[in-house]
Amino acid sequence: MKDGYLRSFVSIGDLSCNDFKMVFMWQSCVNLVKYILGFLMLFFLLTSADVYSQVTDARVAEIISKVNADTLSRYVRILSGEDSVWISGKKYLLTSRRPGTATHPLTVDFIRQTLTRFGLSPVEHAFVKTQSGRNILAVQHGTDTLSKFMVCAHFDAVTDFCADDNASGTAAVLEAARLISVRKPDYSIIFAFWDQEERGLIGSSVYAAEAKTSGYNIQGVLNLDMLAWDSNADHAAEIHTRNIASSAALAQKIKNLNTEYSVGLNIQVLNPGSTASDHASFWNNGFSGILLIESFSDFNPYYHRVQDRFPILNQEYFHKMAKLAVAGIFSMASDGKSTIAGLTSKQDALLLEQNFPNPVTSNTTFRFFMPQPGDASLQLYNSTGIRVSIVLSGRLDMGQHQVTMNCSSLQPGIYFYRLRAGGESRTGNMVVVKQ
Repeated sequence: MKDGYLRSFVSIGDLSCNDFKMVFMWQSCVNLVKYILGFLMLFFLLTSADVYSQVTDARVAEIISKVNADTLSRYVRILSGEDSVWISGKKYLLTSRRPGTATHPLTVDFIRQTLTRFGLSPVEHAFVKTQSGRNILAVQHGTDTLSKFMVCAHFDAVTDFCADDNASGTAAVLEAARLISVRKPDYSIIFAFWDQEERGLIGSSVYAAEAKTSGYNIQGVLNLDMLAWDSNADHAAEIHTRNIASSAALAQKIKNLNTEYSVGLNIQVLNPGSTASDHASFWNNGFSGILLIESFSDFNPYYHRVQDRFPILNQEYFHKMAKLAVAGIFSMASDGKSTIAGLTSKQDALLLEQNFPNPVTSNTTFRFFMPQPGDASLQLYNSTGIRVSIVLSGRLDMGQHQVTMNCSSLQPGIYFYRLRAGGESRTGNMVVVKQ
């Protein structure tokens, strides 16, 4: 050992006053550094444990691994008229989803048939506005059946084929339904397919307005539109949001999921985002919503043209976009008590769900939530406003209730139902058809 090193072990009595001060200061610095390092280590352990718990959420990681590229491709090929499909015992080629064509209503039938095969119970939401149409919705009920998240896409088109716009979004919602239909999320999830989007967001705007009027507790909407064009393979994608309800928080959550689960997209959040797709219908009615879409900077040059066909799509990119979409809606609805800022289960208001099934051929069930005990009535009216039935009337306890009505004696047509309780009212509509 060097002599200088040995001198550091001399006793305190051998030190001068200045030497003592230097040793004391040196020791103080050492202690301070140890304290700082200890604090940083504790902080790292705590924060990294939190991140680790997010990254390794078994439910989300597992469902991402199940998103199937071949299944997605098969849905797009069917929806864009590349492959034929059996519908109600007959074989069809869905070359066009444009309203007014013979294959437009067959697209509705294909979506309903596919959802039914998943074990879900799809309902048609018929509407008449500037244009008539049929939305299709199905629900996977969660532990909390009153709070709902929605993943949606429009299925209509402006011309033949239209693989990117929007067979891709429709296929991703079908894949989400396939995977989530065999799982139990904490919150219920609505799978929605909108008609007449290309003519002014008509289908979604009618539904969103009804949802607001009826007090549907939709906590967040993830809209999927054009997910498969990436000509330069940069995997760039956009999330469009606005400062409406908790939309910005939803956008950040989806962006974080892309990083936490290594999906592989380059996400840009745009605020204020575009209003050119169905999420805007929910913004207009005060709901939280976002749009997941391919990058506008690499825009599909075949947009709204017959050249928008399956072979031009980037399948690897589409697979990643679908993974993020499935992870997004499942994670939103599987957080227990939601960790998204501003989103809480609202069980302090009168809630009325859409009747099921709808359209109705015989029996249908109405479900609703009473925030407090009291008198309640549920009445049914025809399209002219004449009351045709008192479905329920009496005093009810606080909590969830349901009542089933036999509609076989009603004439085919559109009907409206109204729930009144505690000085509030909620309304909905249903369609009666004959078998």
